[in-house]
Amino acid sequence: MRIGRIKDTNIHLNNTSNFQWTSSHAKTLAFTNDVSSMTELNLKPLINSMKHCLCSWKKWNLSLVKKVQF
Repeated sequence: MRIGRIKDTNIHLNNTSNFQWTSSHAKTLAFTNDVSSMTELNLKPLINSMKHCLCSWKKWNLSLVKKVQF
């Protein structure tokens, strides 16, 4: 993510790889001294999202093969 003075520019700092710059959004990890707090902050939203997805699958009565494909 471009930040600071280069935020609104088209400067290419790394021409050797297929890297796409963005100025709109980025996801970050939370770091703390407490490991359980880091787990709560970083993994809890992902786990909740997966639970939501699995609950929606229950409504559709999908076979195992269809769940893997989906």
